[in-house]
Amino acid sequence: ASEELHRALRLLGDDATVHYFLGQSLAAEGREPEAIDAFQRATELDTGFLDAYYRLALLARKTVKPQIARTAMAKFRQLKTITDEDVEIGKQMQRMRAAILNVPEDPTHHFNLGLFFAKRAYFAEAENKFNRAVALSADKAVMLTRIGKNLAMLEQPEVALHYLEHALERDSTYAPALFDAGHISGRLGRHAEAINYFRRLVDRKPGGVEGWYFLGLALVSSGNNTEAEQALLHAQKLDTSDARMTAKISRLLKLAQNESQ
Repeated sequence: ASEELHRALRLLGDDATVHYFLGQSLAAEGREPEAIDAFQRATELDTGFLDAYYRLALLARKTVKPQIARTAMAKFRQLKTITDEDVEIGKQMQRMRAAILNVPEDPTHHFNLGLFFAKRAYFAEAENKFNRAVALSADKAVMLTRIGKNLAMLEQPEVALHYLEHALERDSTYAPALFDAGHISGRLGRHAEAINYFRRLVDRKPGGVEGWYFLGLALVSSGNNTEAEQALLHAQKLDTSDARMTAKISRLLKLAQNESQ
Protein backbone atom coordinates (compact mmCIF):
# COMPACT_ATOMS: atom_id res chain seq x y z
CA ALA A 1 0.00 0.00 0.00
CA SER A 2 2.80 2.42 0.83
CA GLU A 3 4.38 1.90 -2.60
CA GLU A 4 1.09 2.80 -4.29
CA LEU A 5 0.86 5.92 -2.11
CA HIS A 6 4.42 6.87 -2.99
CA ARG A 7 3.40 6.69 -6.66
CA ALA A 8 0.38 8.86 -5.89
CA LEU A 9 2.67 11.45 -4.31
CA ARG A 10 4.48 11.88 -7.60
CA LEU A 11 1.22 13.24 -8.97
CA LEU A 12 -0.22 14.76 -5.79
CA GLY A 13 2.80 15.84 -3.79
CA ASP A 14 0.96 18.82 -2.32
CA ASP A 15 -2.01 16.78 -1.10
CA ALA A 16 -2.14 16.37 2.68
CA THR A 17 -4.56 13.44 2.46
CA VAL A 18 -2.09 11.31 0.48
CA HIS A 19 0.69 12.07 2.98
CA TYR A 20 -1.68 11.19 5.83
CA PHE A 21 -2.61 7.82 4.34
CA LEU A 22 1.05 7.20 3.54
CA GLY A 23 1.91 7.85 7.19
CA GLN A 24 -0.68 5.32 8.32
CA SER A 25 0.63 2.73 5.86
CA LEU A 26 4.27 3.26 6.82
CA ALA A 27 3.45 3.08 10.53
CA ALA A 28 1.63 -0.23 9.98
CA GLU A 29 4.75 -1.56 8.21
CA GLY A 30 6.94 -0.52 11.14
CA ARG A 31 8.69 2.21 9.12
CA GLU A 32 8.23 4.76 11.86
CA PRO A 33 10.78 7.46 10.90
CA GLU A 34 9.28 7.63 7.41
CA ALA A 35 5.77 7.64 8.88
CA ILE A 36 6.69 10.61 11.08
CA ASP A 37 7.96 12.46 8.01
CA ALA A 38 4.71 11.73 6.18
CA PHE A 39 2.50 12.90 9.06
CA GLN A 40 4.62 16.03 9.48
CA ARG A 41 4.21 16.84 5.81
CA ALA A 42 0.46 16.28 6.09
CA THR A 43 0.24 18.79 8.95
CA GLU A 44 2.42 21.31 7.10
CA LEU A 45 0.10 21.15 4.11
CA ASP A 46 -3.11 21.10 6.16
CA THR A 47 -2.73 23.04 9.39
CA GLY A 48 -6.15 22.03 10.69
CA PHE A 49 -5.66 18.28 10.30
CA LEU A 50 -6.64 17.11 13.79
CA ASP A 51 -6.06 13.35 13.41
CA ALA A 52 -2.73 13.83 11.63
CA TYR A 53 -1.42 15.84 14.59
CA TYR A 54 -2.65 13.15 17.00
CA ARG A 55 -1.01 10.29 15.10
CA LEU A 56 2.18 12.31 14.71
CA ALA A 57 2.31 13.06 18.45
CA LEU A 58 1.79 9.41 19.44
CA LEU A 59 4.36 8.11 16.95
CA ALA A 60 6.94 10.75 17.92
CA ARG A 61 6.46 9.94 21.59
CA LYS A 62 6.87 6.23 20.86
CA THR A 63 10.13 6.80 18.97
CA VAL A 64 11.45 9.22 21.60
CA LYS A 65 11.23 12.43 19.62
CA PRO A 66 9.97 14.67 22.44
CA GLN A 67 10.05 18.03 20.65
CA ILE A 68 8.01 16.77 17.71
CA ALA A 69 5.62 15.02 20.11
CA ARG A 70 5.10 18.15 22.25
CA THR A 71 4.54 20.43 19.29
CA ALA A 72 2.08 18.06 17.59
CA MET A 73 0.15 17.37 20.81
CA ALA A 74 -0.12 21.09 21.59
CA LYS A 75 -1.63 21.73 18.15
CA PHE A 76 -3.92 18.72 18.53
CA ARG A 77 -5.23 20.05 21.86
CA GLN A 78 -5.75 23.50 20.40
CA LEU A 79 -7.89 22.08 17.58
CA LYS A 80 -9.60 19.63 19.93
CA THR A 81 -11.13 22.55 21.85
CA ILE A 82 -13.43 23.04 18.84
CA THR A 83 -14.82 19.52 19.08
CA ASP A 84 -14.97 19.63 22.88
CA GLU A 85 -17.26 22.67 23.00
CA ASP A 86 -20.23 20.78 21.55
CA VAL A 87 -20.83 17.19 20.47
CA GLU A 88 -22.68 18.18 17.32
CA ILE A 89 -19.96 20.64 16.31
CA GLY A 90 -17.43 17.85 16.75
CA LYS A 91 -19.47 15.55 14.54
CA GLN A 92 -19.80 18.29 11.94
CA MET A 93 -16.02 18.74 11.85
CA GLN A 94 -15.54 14.98 11.52
CA ARG A 95 -17.98 14.82 8.59
CA MET A 96 -16.17 17.64 6.81
CA ARG A 97 -12.81 15.94 7.29
CA ALA A 98 -14.26 12.62 6.11
CA ALA A 99 -15.50 14.34 2.93
CA ILE A 100 -11.96 15.58 2.24
CA LEU A 101 -10.46 12.17 2.94
CA ASN A 102 -12.94 10.55 0.55
CA VAL A 103 -12.61 13.09 -2.29
CA PRO A 104 -9.56 15.30 -1.60
CA GLU A 105 -9.64 16.82 -5.07
CA ASP A 106 -13.07 18.45 -4.53
CA PRO A 107 -12.52 22.16 -3.70
CA THR A 108 -15.95 22.49 -2.07
CA HIS A 109 -14.97 20.15 0.75
CA HIS A 110 -11.94 22.31 1.57
CA PHE A 111 -14.04 25.48 1.33
CA ASN A 112 -16.60 24.04 3.75
CA LEU A 113 -13.97 23.19 6.35
CA GLY A 114 -12.34 26.58 5.86
CA LEU A 115 -15.65 28.31 6.53
CA PHE A 116 -16.16 26.08 9.58
CA PHE A 117 -12.80 27.28 10.96
CA ALA A 118 -13.50 30.93 10.09
CA LYS A 119 -16.81 30.88 11.97
CA ARG A 120 -14.87 29.86 15.09
CA ALA A 121 -12.10 32.44 14.62
CA TYR A 122 -9.47 29.84 13.65
CA PHE A 123 -8.37 32.13 10.86
CA ALA A 124 -4.96 30.59 10.09
CA GLU A 125 -6.59 27.18 9.58
CA ALA A 126 -9.38 28.81 7.57
CA GLU A 127 -6.91 30.54 5.27
CA ASN A 128 -5.08 27.26 4.77
CA LYS A 129 -8.27 25.49 3.67
CA PHE A 130 -9.45 28.40 1.52
CA ASN A 131 -6.12 28.48 -0.28
CA ARG A 132 -6.42 24.78 -0.99
CA ALA A 133 -9.96 25.27 -2.29
CA VAL A 134 -8.72 27.96 -4.68
CA ALA A 135 -5.79 25.83 -5.85
CA LEU A 136 -8.16 22.99 -6.73
CA SER A 137 -10.83 25.15 -8.39
CA ALA A 138 -11.19 25.22 -12.15
CA ASP A 139 -12.59 28.78 -11.98
CA LYS A 140 -10.51 30.50 -9.33
CA ALA A 141 -12.33 33.84 -9.58
CA VAL A 142 -15.60 32.14 -8.65
CA MET A 143 -14.10 30.41 -5.60
CA LEU A 144 -12.23 33.53 -4.44
CA THR A 145 -15.47 35.52 -4.68
CA ARG A 146 -17.36 32.86 -2.76
CA ILE A 147 -14.78 33.01 0.01
CA GLY A 148 -14.84 36.81 0.08
CA LYS A 149 -18.62 36.97 0.23
CA ASN A 150 -18.78 34.52 3.13
CA LEU A 151 -16.04 36.31 5.06
CA ALA A 152 -17.93 39.58 4.65
CA MET A 153 -20.99 37.89 6.17
CA LEU A 154 -18.77 36.90 9.11
CA GLU A 155 -17.86 40.58 9.62
CA GLN A 156 -14.34 40.19 8.22
CA PRO A 157 -14.49 42.94 5.56
CA GLU A 158 -10.76 43.57 5.18
CA VAL A 159 -9.97 39.90 4.63
CA ALA A 160 -13.01 39.58 2.36
CA LEU A 161 -11.70 42.41 0.18
CA HIS A 162 -8.34 40.67 -0.03
CA TYR A 163 -9.98 37.61 -1.60
CA LEU A 164 -12.21 39.68 -3.87
CA GLU A 165 -9.23 41.67 -5.15
CA HIS A 166 -7.50 38.40 -5.96
CA ALA A 167 -10.66 37.28 -7.78
CA LEU A 168 -10.53 40.44 -9.88
CA GLU A 169 -6.86 39.84 -10.63
CA ARG A 170 -8.01 36.55 -12.17
CA ASP A 171 -10.97 38.11 -13.99
CA SER A 172 -11.19 41.90 -13.91
CA THR A 173 -14.76 41.91 -15.24
CA TYR A 174 -16.26 39.27 -12.96
CA ALA A 175 -19.51 40.98 -11.92
CA PRO A 176 -20.17 39.25 -8.55
CA ALA A 177 -16.66 40.16 -7.34
CA LEU A 178 -17.07 43.77 -8.50
CA PHE A 179 -20.42 44.04 -6.73
CA ASP A 180 -19.21 42.55 -3.45
CA ALA A 181 -15.98 44.57 -3.47
CA GLY A 182 -17.95 47.76 -4.11
CA HIS A 183 -20.48 46.97 -1.41
CA ILE A 184 -17.82 46.18 1.21
CA SER A 185 -15.75 49.24 0.30
CA GLY A 186 -18.82 51.40 0.75
CA ARG A 187 -19.53 49.87 4.17
CA LEU A 188 -15.94 50.66 5.17
CA GLY A 189 -16.37 54.28 4.09
CA ARG A 190 -13.99 53.91 1.16
CA HIS A 191 -16.30 55.67 -1.23
CA ALA A 192 -13.77 56.36 -3.98
CA GLU A 193 -12.94 52.65 -4.14
CA ALA A 194 -16.63 51.76 -4.10
CA ILE A 195 -17.30 54.17 -6.96
CA ASN A 196 -14.51 52.57 -8.98
CA TYR A 197 -15.86 49.05 -8.45
CA PHE A 198 -19.43 50.05 -9.31
CA ARG A 199 -18.38 51.98 -12.42
CA ARG A 200 -16.62 48.85 -13.61
CA LEU A 201 -19.72 46.83 -12.73
CA VAL A 202 -22.13 48.97 -14.77
CA ASP A 203 -19.66 48.93 -17.67
CA ARG A 204 -19.77 45.14 -17.46
CA LYS A 205 -23.53 44.88 -16.86
CA PRO A 206 -25.19 48.10 -18.03
CA GLY A 207 -28.64 46.57 -17.61
CA GLY A 208 -28.18 45.73 -13.95
CA VAL A 209 -30.35 47.96 -11.74
CA GLU A 210 -28.49 47.20 -8.53
CA GLY A 211 -25.16 48.29 -10.01
CA TRP A 212 -26.54 51.70 -10.93
CA TYR A 213 -28.27 52.09 -7.56
CA PHE A 214 -25.13 51.31 -5.57
CA LEU A 215 -23.05 53.52 -7.86
CA GLY A 216 -25.52 56.31 -7.05
CA LEU A 217 -25.28 55.52 -3.33
CA ALA A 218 -21.46 55.63 -3.39
CA LEU A 219 -21.55 58.93 -5.31
CA VAL A 220 -24.01 60.48 -2.84
CA SER A 221 -21.85 59.26 0.07
CA SER A 222 -18.82 60.98 -1.47
CA GLY A 223 -20.72 64.22 -2.16
CA ASN A 224 -20.89 63.77 -5.94
CA ASN A 225 -24.63 64.44 -6.07
CA THR A 226 -24.85 65.56 -9.70
CA GLU A 227 -23.21 62.35 -10.94
CA ALA A 228 -25.31 60.37 -8.47
CA GLU A 229 -28.47 61.90 -9.93
CA GLN A 230 -27.42 60.81 -13.43
CA ALA A 231 -26.73 57.25 -12.26
CA LEU A 232 -30.05 57.01 -10.43
CA LEU A 233 -32.04 58.44 -13.33
CA HIS A 234 -30.45 55.77 -15.49
CA ALA A 235 -31.45 53.15 -12.91
CA GLN A 236 -35.06 54.37 -13.05
CA LYS A 237 -35.16 53.78 -16.80
CA LEU A 238 -34.24 50.14 -16.39
CA ASP A 239 -36.92 47.51 -16.08
CA THR A 240 -37.34 46.19 -12.54
CA SER A 241 -40.10 44.18 -10.95
CA ASP A 242 -38.64 44.78 -7.49
CA ALA A 243 -40.90 47.35 -5.83
CA ARG A 244 -38.50 47.76 -2.92
CA MET A 245 -35.59 48.57 -5.22
CA THR A 246 -37.77 51.03 -7.16
CA ALA A 247 -38.65 52.79 -3.90
CA LYS A 248 -35.00 52.84 -2.78
CA ILE A 249 -33.92 54.39 -6.08
CA SER A 250 -36.63 57.07 -5.79
CA ARG A 251 -35.67 57.97 -2.22
CA LEU A 252 -31.97 58.18 -3.00
CA LEU A 253 -32.63 60.19 -6.17
CA LYS A 254 -34.69 62.72 -4.18
CA LEU A 255 -31.85 63.01 -1.68
CA ALA A 256 -29.27 63.54 -4.43
CA GLN A 257 -31.44 66.18 -6.11
CA ASN A 258 -31.98 68.03 -2.83
CA GLU A 259 -28.30 67.94 -1.97
CA SER A 260 -27.23 69.19 -5.41
CA GLN A 261 -29.49 72.27 -5.24
